[in-house]
Amino acid sequence: MKKLEEKIKKYGNVLTQVKRSENNAIFALVCGDTERLLGYEVFRIQKNKAFEIQGNIMAASESIPSSEQFGSTAWYYSIFSDNPEGALSRAIAKFEELETPKS
Repeated sequence: MKKLEEKIKKYGNVLTQVKRSENNAIFALVCGDTERLLGYEVFRIQKNKAFEIQGNIMAASESIPSSEQFGSTAWYYSIFSDNPEGALSRAIAKFEELETPKS
């Protein structure tokens, strides 16, 4: 399975991996124009099976969640509602929550 890249372009911005496990990740979101930190995305890594499209085999791969999945499998912590350290602390707390097995 092809793993997520450590840097991903998204809507003109750049996501840079901060922390990851097998199933979850934290990425810093940085403005593509100014390189200013905007916040952190925490999400469950999407696992995509291999598939065929027009005779070409697409390998199994990991991907980031879609915009529609925010609030269910992805969360965003803005530095504008917290200071940068607060946003990172909240992102790490969510990551750890996702890593904790439910009983």
